[in-house]
Amino acid sequence: PEGAKLRTDSGSLVTLHSAKGQVEVRVTEKTTLSYGAEPGKEPRNVPPGKVPETYRMDQGTGWYRVKPGTPLDVATPVLVASVRGTEFGVAVTENGTSSVSVTGGTVEVTDALGNTQTLGTGMSTTVSATDVQEALTPPAPPTVPGTLPSVGPSSPPSPPAPSQPGGGGGGGGERDGGPFGGHDPCL
Repeated sequence: PEGAKLRTDSGSLVTLHSAKGQVEVRVTEKTTLSYGAEPGKEPRNVPPGKVPETYRMDQGTGWYRVKPGTPLDVATPVLVASVRGTEFGVAVTENGTSSVSVTGGTVEVTDALGNTQTLGTGMSTTVSATDVQEALTPPAPPTVPGTLPSVGPSSPPSPPAPSQPGGGGGGGGERDGGPFGGHDPCL
């Protein structure tokens, strides 16, 4: 039924069949699987009258066998695999990284950033939860003025030291090196 949730323990293997027999799902140990669309998530690319069965896989591994023409979506934390009759597997690690492998037919995979790719028989893809999280994380707020890293010298150049009396400073005076190493480019 809609909203049903399954969690498997270590060493478990469970096979589920949809009410109409259109979908067979096999899940392995340490898998969390829910039936039904996540609230607020609308199915994509579905012809009128063909609302897909939807499973949500938060962790673990599941293999899906779908009769041709049967719409099915499998959502993970970082992607949605949309199939219309095929055999494929989905694996989700503890941190949400998700992989899809196709053993027969075609699967459309859309990641949380909206990037879509179509996988055929023998193809697979992995979406990193870390990469998606970094891409979805807003940039840090701007820093307070005066705390930005400095560019160039760490402090402004010192003005030339005043001539000392008796220092033989007739004429132009002595130079302290300043920003030009004691050589005035204008002279």
